[in-house]
Amino acid sequence: SNPLLRQLYFRQALQSSIDQSSLITGLYGRAAYPNWSAVPIQPSSVFSTGLSNPYPFNVVRAKKYLTDNGWTVPTRGVATCTKDGGCGAGVIKGARAEFSYTYFAGVPLTEQRLILERTSWARIGIQVNLIAIPKIDRITRECASGSKGTSWQVCELAPWAYFPDTYPSGETLF
Repeated sequence: SNPLLRQLYFRQALQSSIDQSSLITGLYGRAAYPNWSAVPIQPSSVFSTGLSNPYPFNVVRAKKYLTDNGWTVPTRGVATCTKDGGCGAGVIKGARAEFSYTYFAGVPLTEQRLILERTSWARIGIQVNLIAIPKIDRITRECASGSKGTSWQVCELAPWAYFPDTYPSGETLF
């Protein structure tokens, strides 16, 4: 696994650089709601009461998460860890802010969203290599926890399938 993804500050930078409002308006035609939790904010419920976005969209803050932790973020290109001793557990000096993102290729809207998110992450110096897998059984095997020979770093499985689900769980319900 990629040690970058174990760093809280790195995940905070990723989340803070995504403009959910623009994605919802431009990509989903306003047929979605912002979300930042495993519990959906809409429809409101006893589970979502009092939740607020801990990492709202803010590109300046997203870059600061990186620079505060030893990264040099160029105007264009990939950020590099320039801190002596590294930028967190397992992140050595000279490391590049880069990871792979494996996803199921059968949903055009997912691919469009990931391309837009990759563009957002590139603005703060993070390079994301998208890997599309077109077969549902293959992506399930590729992303299975503990499977030998898998190389995924971030993995988004196929869309949610309906089951009698009694609690809000945050999956895409399209």
